This record gives sequence, structure tokens and C-alpha cells, in this order.
Amino acid sequence: MARVYPRAVEEGRVYPTNTYGDIRVNRYHSSTKVEIEFLETGFKKNTTAGEIKKGEVRDNSLPYRTTKVPKQSVFEGEIYTSTEGPLRVIKYYSALEVQIEFIQTGYVRMVAAGEIRKGSGMKDHYKPSVFGIGFLGVGDFKANSRRIKSAAYNTWHNMIQRCYSERYQLKYPYWKDCSVVPAWHNFQVFARWYYDNYVEGYDLDKDKRVLGNRIYGPDFCHFIPMSENRLTRGKPTGQYKARHI
Repeated sequence: MARVYPRAVEEGRVYPTNTYGDIRVNRYHSSTKVEIEFLETGFKKNTTAGEIKKGEVRDNSLPYRTTKVPKQSVFEGEIYTSTEGPLRVIKYYSALEVQIEFIQTGYVRMVAAGEIRKGSGMKDHYKPSVFGIGFLGVGDFKANSRRIKSAAYNTWHNMIQRCYSERYQLKYPYWKDCSVVPAWHNFQVFARWYYDNYVEGYDLDKDKRVLGNRIYGPDFCHFIPMSENRLTRGKPTGQYKARHI
């Protein structure tokens, strides 16, 4: 019985060349006949598995090249680990432009291949990093300016803390069973409402409009004078007030 040897290259996989960019293996006939396609130009030809492995394949539709191009180091469809969680490479354009998707949140963005290899430097703006619930999102509103937290961010952060920090609720039991509507888990959504409704010197309130309400959201919240807010029974006093920027 003839011995079967494993293929040196795989059909459908992308391989780098030394000077003509990446190629895709379309069909493997044998180690000496492999149908390939250059991704840059679409030019197709037959070559050998050995030439593919060494990267010594020429695109005959282009002038002869001697300058080497950086080899592709991450590949479409593969999953990589990062400090923000696992991610999938969706599309490889170049070493500096790789489209990825964070698997846990579905957030899609462009990064560099080097960041993927290191597993760091890539921020998932939809990762619930604030008390396991809140996330910054993507939009016009920044959490800080010149290292000073914005008033909108501090108000949002304190709201999330009251509702979802067990440590905070041990100190202030009043806030147990309080919650925030899902849309406001996204800082961008909350900040838009905040700046549309904010009154200078006023506090965010959730239960003045609807007595006994335990939910933060646009249907329940508004701003009331600080002195009036502090009179509500059971609420902790001395809440941190941010500089409004």
C-alpha cells in the first residue's frame, strides 16, 4: 500500500511571498503543482509547494521586484488572545490595517498586525469595564479632558457604582436593588442625554419624578437642586462633585 504524505501547503490558506505580497492556494494537485492566486493583482499561476514555503513565487503580471515586503503575520478567520479578550481577524489589508472583531462584544475596528501579535494596545470600547456593566462606547464624548474627568463621566460612573458595586452597597444599603436601563450602560448614550438636560449646580435624581422609583433612565431622571436632593431620606451625603468641563 502506497504511503500517503501530508500536504506541504493547504488549499484556501494564505501564504506570504518575499516580494509580491500574499498568495492564496486555490488547489493542491501535488507538491510540484499547486494552483495559486496573488491577492494584490488576482494573477493566477501554478507553482510548487517548496516555492510557496520559501516565499519565492513571482507575480508575472508585475515588473520584477527585488525589494522584500513584510510577511503577513496574522491571518483572516483565525482567533487571537488579547488583554481585552479573544478577537477574530476579519480582513487583512496590510500590516498596519487589519480589521478585527472582539468576540465577546462584537465590536469591530482596525488595528495593526503588531498589536494583534502582542495582544495589547487594542481597546474594546464596548467591554463592560466599569463595575462589570458600564462601557465607554464609541462617539463624541470623552471621559476626561487634560486628565480631568468630565462632569458627565463622573455622574455616569457614580450612577453605575451605586447600582452595581457590592462594596459600595455594603456601605450604603439604600442603593441595593437599584439599576440602570441598558441604554445608559453605554457612556455615549448617557452623555448625550446629560448635556441635553444638565442644569448647572444641580444633581441627577431618579425618584423625585416617580416616587419610590429604583431605576435610572431617561423616563425617570432629571436634575434637581443639590439641597433638595440631599433631603431625600436614606441617601448618603457628601457625593463627589466633579468640575464641569
